[in-house]
Amino acid sequence: MIACSSVTKRYGRLTAVEGLDLEVPRGRIVGMIGPNAAGKTTTLGMMCGLIAPTAGGIRVNGLPPTRLPDPAGVVGTVLDAGAAPGGVAVSEFLEQVRLVAGAGRERLVRVVEELGLGPVAGSPFRACSLGSRRRVMLAAALLGRPQYLLLDEPLNGLDPTMVRWLAGYLRELADRDGVGVLLSSHLLDEQSRVCDAIVVMGSGRVLARGTLGDVLAAHRAPAVLVGTTPELLGPLASRLRADGWDVALRDGACVVAGGSPEALAREVLGAGYPLTRLERDVPSLQEAYFALTAGHEGLRSAGAPSGVDS
Repeated sequence: MIACSSVTKRYGRLTAVEGLDLEVPRGRIVGMIGPNAAGKTTTLGMMCGLIAPTAGGIRVNGLPPTRLPDPAGVVGTVLDAGAAPGGVAVSEFLEQVRLVAGAGRERLVRVVEELGLGPVAGSPFRACSLGSRRRVMLAAALLGRPQYLLLDEPLNGLDPTMVRWLAGYLRELADRDGVGVLLSSHLLDEQSRVCDAIVVMGSGRVLARGTLGDVLAAHRAPAVLVGTTPELLGPLASRLRADGWDVALRDGACVVAGGSPEALAREVLGAGYPLTRLERDVPSLQEAYFALTAGHEGLRSAGAPSGVDS
C-alpha cells in the first residue's frame, strides 16, 4: 500500500498540500479530482519521491519512496506526457527505459503489444500523436512491472475512444495484475466509471473522500422525485411536509429527502393523489465536484514554483 499520513508541503509562504491523508491499496483505482492549484501534482511528486514533504510521512510498502530497493518494480509514474526526448525514436526510448528498469526484452515486447505501439515504434516521439505519446509514457512506466501507478492527467486531450480504452486498460491492470492506481484527472465521467474510490482536493486539502457514493453523500444525500398532476403538486408537497417529510419543489416535482420510493408511493397513493413520477434523485459527480470545490478555484500564487499549481 502507498500511505500518506498528515503530509504537508510548503514553498515559502505557499502551502501546496496541507495535512493530507491518502491510501492507494493494491488492485484498486483511486481517482484524484480538484481544480488547478488543488495540490494534485505536488501530491503525486511526493508519493514517487521527486518532492520532499515538509511534514508528515509517506510509505510505499512500509518504506519511504526514496528508499525502495527496486523503484521501477514498485512505482511507475507518468507526470508529463511530453517527458521523452522529442527526437528519439519510440523504440529507442523504451529500450533505454527497459535497461534502466532492469526489465527483459520479453517484457518490452509484451508492453508494446498491449499498448498498440508497434505502428509508431520507429517514429520520433515528437512526431507521435498525443494519444500515442500518452501510451509511450505509460509503457515506460509499466516496463518494471510496478505494483503501483501514479498518473497525472493521462486522459487529457484524448479523443473519446482513446479515453474509454485507456480507462478500461487501467481497470484491467488493477483487476488482472493487482496494480494500485492513483489517477488524477478532470474527466469526471470516466472517474465515476472506473475508480473504486474518489478523493476531492481543493486548496491543498482533502475536501471529500471515499467511494463514489460517499463523495456524493458529502455533497447531499440522495432524494426521491415524486410527481403528480400540476394542480395537485402544491397540495401534495404540503401534505408530505405535514407528515414530516423534508420536501422541496423542483422541475415540476416534489424532491423528498431521506425517503424510499416504496414508502413514498404508498403514502402518495394512500392519500388519494395520482402518481405520475417516482424516481431516485442521485447527484452526479460533476454536481458534487462543483459544490465541494466552490471557492477553491484559481491559481494559488503568481510566485509558486512550476509544478505546484495543479
